[in-house]
Amino acid sequence: MQILDNCERANVGIDIWMVQVDRPEVEVRQYAAMLSDDETARSSRFHAARDRNRYIVRHGILRLLLSAYMCCKPPDVEIRIDSKGKPYVTDQPHEPPMQFNISHSAGLAVLAFGRCAGIGVDIERINDFESMRDVAALSFTSTELYELDNAPEADRMGAFFKLWARKEAVLKACGQGLLLPAACVDVSSPVDGQRTWITRIREASPESEYRLADVATAPGYAAAVAVAGSHKVTLTHQSMS
Repeated sequence: MQILDNCERANVGIDIWMVQVDRPEVEVRQYAAMLSDDETARSSRFHAARDRNRYIVRHGILRLLLSAYMCCKPPDVEIRIDSKGKPYVTDQPHEPPMQFNISHSAGLAVLAFGRCAGIGVDIERINDFESMRDVAALSFTSTELYELDNAPEADRMGAFFKLWARKEAVLKACGQGLLLPAACVDVSSPVDGQRTWITRIREASPESEYRLADVATAPGYAAAVAVAGSHKVTLTHQSMS
């Protein structure tokens, strides 16, 4: 499935992969063989087997997909971390840099890839919690609060997590994450109903404009992707069985 903006000029292509990470033990072992020494050490720190296996599968699949995009073997992908904690890879010298991001919640992970500016993606499992409105009051803009408060009561928790996923995606795309307050960006729904739209971070940032879109996912989850800059984007949705 593709989401296309109405435009005649070339778009930036972003691949979105939705992945179930609860896998049979035989697959977990296969993905474990792809990990770096550091990733293997990190996986061993999980006390619960389910959490450890989910980590192994997420990072194994990340390496598997990166290796396909970069034309190398999964163990040969060198994932580094920049000074702000965002992962990146060193790609072929004559290619635009491969950008990627990953997010997970419960048994689902979403991964985004593209040869463009910074990418951020986020997925959230929708859970009821009593302090939702208090959290929103601290983290949401007045426009976002209006959208939340005017959502049908049965849909309000889903509306909260949709807004939250959008915020996380933008902040991850800018590479500063938790260094910026959540209220520095307004991610309320566009009034014209566009499937992708521009939002801006009010705080100092290398890129002030971001193209934002909701990502279709499984029932009970909310997900979003953001790309630095104002260029049009094409989102191609993939899944891995």
